[in-house]
Amino acid sequence: MNNASPAAAIAFCEVSHRYGRQPALDGISFAVAPGQFAVVLGPNGAGKTTLFLLPARLLPLQAGEVRIFGTSLDADPRGALGRIGFVFQEPTLDLDLTVGENLRYHAGLHGIGRQQAQAAEGIILTMMFHRRPLRMKNLRLCLRRLKSI
Repeated sequence: MNNASPAAAIAFCEVSHRYGRQPALDGISFAVAPGQFAVVLGPNGAGKTTLFLLPARLLPLQAGEVRIFGTSLDADPRGALGRIGFVFQEPTLDLDLTVGENLRYHAGLHGIGRQQAQAAEGIILTMMFHRRPLRMKNLRLCLRRLKSI
């Protein structure tokens, strides 16, 4: 089923990914419309994690296309990632980095340029902590979760 329309919030079109000779995804195609809720279920090793690492650009797209609100992730990563956010099941913050370093890293994931990220970092750090650099491991868990959102 190929529902990859430009109106889709996210569309996977014939996406394939291999780890060496082992296929993790083989021609996956589906789309999720804005406001729609989707669940991906499967046994361990079925490719669920791989599927979600691709639009986050934590793995390179080997074959196929991922579109976010009609924007190709390959053609315009900043434009595509600037429209969405990721909150992973496990915290994705590096506890050994400072809050600012984590903010800059995640800004890059979302297609936010360096200058814009640094400006936002200063505002966020001033509002939340009144000091820098503060290591993530020194924050309470609730503040870490807020940072990941």
